[in-house]
Amino acid sequence: MGACCLLLTGCVGHSSYPATWPALVKAAGVDCPDLSGRYNNAAYPPHSRRFDYLYDALTNAVSFQGSGMHECGYCVVQLQWLDETHDALRVRLINMYPTEHLFSQHDEVETLRRSRGEFDCHDGGLTVARAVGLTELVNTLVKWGNITFFPAEDGSLVALAKDQMAGYLLFVIPIYGKGNDYTRWLRAHTPEPPTSTDTPNSPVEAPAATP
Repeated sequence: MGACCLLLTGCVGHSSYPATWPALVKAAGVDCPDLSGRYNNAAYPPHSRRFDYLYDALTNAVSFQGSGMHECGYCVVQLQWLDETHDALRVRLINMYPTEHLFSQHDEVETLRRSRGEFDCHDGGLTVARAVGLTELVNTLVKWGNITFFPAEDGSLVALAKDQMAGYLLFVIPIYGKGNDYTRWLRAHTPEPPTSTDTPNSPVEAPAATP
């Protein structure tokens, strides 16, 4: 064990909650926070870090290298609880300008269920767990962590991402690292899409231009 500790190369990085951001509204005990609402998919301010896009951050569609499957800055994310017990959370990606983003021309919907272990609620927030193994040409790494979402006093949504990493550099030198990072998404101020009889993958009409 002593020899392993001597060989271990690691780093730790922690970000403090930004002083200019609004205070978080935390749920009591193991209750889930009220995340219902519509938010911009792109983070504000944008910082080109791991979790800039809300839909990917919530649905585990983003990699630890920062690339996501739904990097749509024109999109809105609608969150809706489907039951009073807070077991099912519907996450809907809505492209308000389909012609401007060819990769997300239609709505996408995913339902996360607490009973399936896809999220949990504790410490006042809603937490999505993540884990991934990565083997590169000269490195073998395992990365794991979670993202916890909180509503803020101004109606925005804030996430705290915590990551850890362990593995081998050049397949020989043990390495370890951990850190955290905050991301924020503002409320979306765009017209409500049709919700009466629309299907999950139906196109969303772009808002009419203002005179």
